[in-house]
Amino acid sequence: MESKPVILLMGTDIVPEKEKEYNEWYDNIHLPMVLECPGMVRARRYHIVKPIEGFPKYLTIYEISNEASIEAIKNSAEMSAVREDPSRPFSDKDISVKWRVHYKQITP
Repeated sequence: MESKPVILLMGTDIVPEKEKEYNEWYDNIHLPMVLECPGMVRARRYHIVKPIEGFPKYLTIYEISNEASIEAIKNSAEMSAVREDPSRPFSDKDISVKWRVHYKQITP
């Protein structure tokens, strides 16, 4: 069986008063930490061009090497460090993860 890449799409919103700190932390601390996870290939962030009700402001697309890496990443020491990161400049009530979904590549 051929091993195909997987992408993880995450749509998030953050309270406006924490937005600057959130973006600085996400780009400079969070993404580099996540990219240390074995099987994580790359990550890119986007923000919505024209706000649409019900759609999150921020989108992060993570590329994962293959489907088997999903569980390996979740259980890795590197991801544990990401989840426990004390430098996070906001609380759980400040952020809203609208969706988190994996898609497996089907075309070459």
